[in-house]
Order: sequence, then C-alpha cells, then structure tokens
Amino acid sequence: MEKIKTIQDIQRMEQGILDYVANICEENELRYFLAGGTLLGAIRHQGFIPWDNDIDISMPRPDYNKLISIVEKKPDERYRLLRVTNENDYYYPFIKVVDTKTKLIELAREDRIDDMGIFLDIFPLDTISKNHNKALRELRYVNKWGSRIAGSVSFPIGISYFRKIEHYLWYWLLKMLNREKSLNRVEKRLYAEKFGNTGYIVSTYGLRNENEIIEYEAFAQTVELPFEGKMYKCPIGYDKYLKQMYGNYMELPPERERIAPHDIEVYMD
Repeated sequence: MEKIKTIQDIQRMEQGILDYVANICEENELRYFLAGGTLLGAIRHQGFIPWDNDIDISMPRPDYNKLISIVEKKPDERYRLLRVTNENDYYYPFIKVVDTKTKLIELAREDRIDDMGIFLDIFPLDTISKNHNKALRELRYVNKWGSRIAGSVSFPIGISYFRKIEHYLWYWLLKMLNREKSLNRVEKRLYAEKFGNTGYIVSTYGLRNENEIIEYEAFAQTVELPFEGKMYKCPIGYDKYLKQMYGNYMELPPERERIAPHDIEVYMD
C-alpha cells in the first residue's frame, strides 16, 4: 500500500464519501446537515478548513437509522458503514462511513479497528428535554454510558494497569449483555420523543458537550451552501450554531493552533 502524504489528498477522498452519503440522502429524502468543523469550513473557507483532516455531518435520529438500514441492505463496493455490533471491534458510539480502498491508523491509540479507512463521521441529532438543565443531565448520561459501551473493546495508549482490568471487566460484561442492544437501550432515553419542532435538540456524542444542545429552530430547515465547489445541506440557523460552538467563528485561530485534529497515517490500496 502507498502512503498518502498530503492533507489535500485526504480531504479529496473524504469529499468522495460525503458525496456518496449525500446522494443516498437525496434519493431517499433523508435529512442531513454539514456539522462541526465541516460547517465552519463551509462558512469561513467555502470548503475544508485548510488544516482539517476529518469531515462531519449530523442527521435527525429517524433519518440516521434509515440510512443505516439502506446502506446495510445495499452495500457499496467502495464505501462501508461502521457501527457498534456485538461481534466487531468498532469503538465509537456513532457511525462512520469509510473508504475501503484506504487504511487509516490512529497513532494516539494502541488498538486498531480492522476496517478503518479514511472516514466521514455521522452524528445523530436527538430531541431532548425542553428544560435545558434536564437536557444537559440526559446528554451527560447518554454520552458517558454510550461511550463506555462502545469503547469497552478499546485500550487507549497510556492507561494504567487497573484501567486495563476495568476495561476487560466491562468488555466481558457487555459482551454477555450484547453491546449493540445495550447501546440502543441507553440512547432511547433521548429518542423516545419524536424528532420535532419544540424544545432542544442535541448532536449526541459531539465533542463540545453542552454546546451541542441547541433550539430545534436552528435545524428546522436546510440551506444549501458551497463546499469545495459543490452544494451541500446546512442548518438554517448555522450562525447561531457556530457562535455557540466556536464563539467568533470567522476569526482564524493563532497559527500555533492550526493543526490537524487527528494524528493519523493513511495508506491507499
């Protein structure tokens, strides 16, 4: 396999995954939104943040679940969906779509996901309590237990001997209980309510925790915005969302902070 050396080549292949997912969404009338740093890039750079090496979207939970079903019923030759099951070594609580012609190694972890390649992260958007404090408690509960269930198969670099023992205990317990079913039970605390037009919604498992909680109106409609020469769906309330997530988002960070979020090596088949 040949090592991919430039971030631009990684970004180009990530956009290929985005096109694959966006086309499925368009064909099946599923809602999706550019999210996180990808949405920030669309607004500030009309494409990728120059030093960014990942790509994110979010989907309302009903559409997120339908996407899983569609992709698994009709697999693609190049792109594959990864999610938690009781049999695999996938340790993220949200889904990824990967380019199977690539092999990605996360250098900050001593464990490896066998099928990991250049990826697109997809985060579920869930309806949450109309009360912000209750919404925050619910989010913290789901993020904690969802991440523990999904991550019970993983061993990050540098954890102590006792943490490794704890991981082994969780691994075998959740293997017996079934990781996939356990994750579904935890997440139902959030999506028992219909994804609708009242209260707060949240990008579950998003890294910015309480800043991911936002009024539904910000995602009530989509607007198409340019990203790397193509048009993609974004939330109508992108300004409110980005201010909540990043503050003065149009201001570039100091040069010392312009680094890729993932320490990775990527190889092309």
